[in-house]
Amino acid sequence: MNTLRKRAFSRCAVYLSGQSEVTAVNINRLAVNEIKSELPIEKVSLSRGLAMNKFEKDFMIYPEYADTDDVRTIQGFTDVLRKSLELTTDRADLEKHGSLPDGVRGALNDCTVYSALVPSAYGGLGLGYKDQMKLFENLSIDWNIHANVAVLSSVVNALLLFGSDEIKEKYFPLIVSGKCRPIIAVIDDKGIDSHSEISGTGRTKTLMRLKNQRCIGVNNANVAIVLATSAHHESKNKYCSCYIIDRTELKESDTWEFTRDETFGLKAFDVGLLNVVASINERQLIGNLGQGLEIMDELVSGACLPLAAAAVGYSKRLLRDLAAICNKTPSARKENAMMSDETSSLHIATEFALKIYALESTSYYLAGLLDERMPIVLDIENALIHKLTQDVLLSSISATMGLAGTQASCSSIHFEKDIRDVITLLSLQSRNPSTVEDVSMAALSSWASVGHKKA
Repeated sequence: MNTLRKRAFSRCAVYLSGQSEVTAVNINRLAVNEIKSELPIEKVSLSRGLAMNKFEKDFMIYPEYADTDDVRTIQGFTDVLRKSLELTTDRADLEKHGSLPDGVRGALNDCTVYSALVPSAYGGLGLGYKDQMKLFENLSIDWNIHANVAVLSSVVNALLLFGSDEIKEKYFPLIVSGKCRPIIAVIDDKGIDSHSEISGTGRTKTLMRLKNQRCIGVNNANVAIVLATSAHHESKNKYCSCYIIDRTELKESDTWEFTRDETFGLKAFDVGLLNVVASINERQLIGNLGQGLEIMDELVSGACLPLAAAAVGYSKRLLRDLAAICNKTPSARKENAMMSDETSSLHIATEFALKIYALESTSYYLAGLLDERMPIVLDIENALIHKLTQDVLLSSISATMGLAGTQASCSSIHFEKDIRDVITLLSLQSRNPSTVEDVSMAALSSWASVGHKKA
């Protein structure tokens, strides 16, 4: 998936309601060349303000929790979740099972994790961004758990922005109850023998044919969010639109077949090919005709902050475990010393810790700005967080190999499984490493759009 797809902004501005929960503003999407001159660029984007040597005082203050009770509430919430997952998560059994075991699902339901993703207007808890970050820090106790919940989070974000009221009222309660098991199309991984088309001229009843559309999501999915092309009524071009398919509503003549790939890691998270032939109607359309790629981009970008939080939580636990090994393992280079006394070990641990600190500070800073009701556009910030997250996850592998040594490949220790899960997770992320190019172009566009002039 390409998180850094070249577009002006990854999604429209967001605000929070009086209850500090995530809601989407029903306004036209912003574009770089439409930024009004009376709105200082430093009020729209921190990174662009810095690039233009313009600073906004409020941006330089870390938006921490203002109320102590809020901190205690979310801390208590996540402590209960962490303890529940520690009691119910059996890593070996999870891989053999091929899906999240009933005990883990029960813990997620009992701890109202699914409700935490949905706004209160639809029966959810309506947590803010920082609170959701704390939640995902604990979900990375196993990457399979994080991946399954993160898909639901992305679906909620996309439907909030693009879904009709009917779709929201139908699927949000199902997500809250844990009964919605979605898979989403991966638009940047099309096979040679892959196509998705809609035939028929009627607006109320048409036929969708999906062949080998690669999808990722929850095991035994009952809902799919997919792309399909249809004829344009005014030209030879085709619409690329996004639809939601409910497996429980398929007719007898419809077909649904999902073939799971054999992945290196994330054994309890589905990655595979979807084949569907089904009748659809306009009520299943998400957004407008031709808006498919934009919606899929939102599904991808909506996963940036949750993944960053999960990477922070996972890496801090990993660093603690590696430190314990170094403190107990005799040094092979020094007599009467431990690995923790070696300069090389200290260097590896320090570099890893600094990267964790940078990612944690950046991601919580952005989440805090959003919680402060500041109209943030997640373009450069999202790209940087994406790059920092990838860097931390890659460093987690090298730090494990450097400090744990042969223990890193021992299947009886969780390091081996975690490495496989991280590698698989990274393979599902962006293949485009040109973050610097994307960031530079966006900054230059902002510079030009406001008519920057030297004094």
